[in-house]
Amino acid sequence: MNGKLSSVLIGVLFIVFGAIILLNKMDVFNFSWDEGVPLFMIALSVLSFISVYQGNKGNAFWGTVLGLLGVFFFLRNYGIFGYFWFDEIWPVILIALGLGFIVTFFFNPRDWGVLIPGGILTFLGTVFLMETLHVSHHTRKLVHDFWPLILVLIGVGLISNSISKRK
Repeated sequence: MNGKLSSVLIGVLFIVFGAIILLNKMDVFNFSWDEGVPLFMIALSVLSFISVYQGNKGNAFWGTVLGLLGVFFFLRNYGIFGYFWFDEIWPVILIALGLGFIVTFFFNPRDWGVLIPGGILTFLGTVFLMETLHVSHHTRKLVHDFWPLILVLIGVGLISNSISKRK
């Protein structure tokens, strides 16, 4: 993101959140941090993706992570997902980090190595989230039986990377 646009967007972000907090302090409307933090995370995600489209592809990871977590917490605050505590939602953080790696690959396809941690984190986060939400009572058996598949996928990735570097 170039300097002028970056400063303007960050300035607008500060003005908007400052005005919201000021209106809250003046009792114009009721606003709490539970509502504000997810919106702030989504706003930072949007800024990150604006900078990605202006050439700074490294911001795709954090833009994805902040955006996914912001949307999750926003929906959680309005009862879509129920209200979870940290010990129940930590799999969502794993999923957000995993998808952050995967989105990074889409903006830089030559760096396919990010797919390995992305796939592992997304898979594990999904399995643990299913167990936390009691979606499937077979989740433990699934993880117990198929975790070696992760090792196989890592091996295939290492071999294909080695072959592609030789060419």
